[in-house]
Amino acid sequence: IDGMKLKKSFKVAKINRFDFISFTSVRDYGYKQERLTAKPRLLPFTNSIPHPSTFIRKNTAIKGYSLKYKIASDYEFFLKKFINGSKFLVIDEILTVHSYGGTSSDIEKSQNEVKAIQKRILPGPAYFIVSSLTIIRKKVKKICQ
Repeated sequence: IDGMKLKKSFKVAKINRFDFISFTSVRDYGYKQERLTAKPRLLPFTNSIPHPSTFIRKNTAIKGYSLKYKIASDYEFFLKKFINGSKFLVIDEILTVHSYGGTSSDIEKSQNEVKAIQKRILPGPAYFIVSSLTIIRKKVKKICQ
């Protein structure tokens, strides 16, 4: 993204009082790349905000971030803010490229933390729907492979 687009994005976010500006991030696996564009409406279901390319309004960032989870603390923060009505500005322009690996690439641990966060934060009926849809999605994916 060029400097002028970046500057304009921050100006739009400030005028419209967005709490988050999320640009597209690219995850580099070494043999392929995956484009990650924020989808705030999917936060109850999955970690859909690419944190390496997301900026947070200072007043928003001060409150509510916890280090309780080793992998999914960013997800917990974004989900809590989404539920409480924070506004997300999504810009489909690549800002970051990052390598895949490290602690967060442990899929099982990551999914377990996400489930724990969902169970703790989402109201009972919403958690039931989210967990049911997740199970159905996995079964459909397995059938279609």
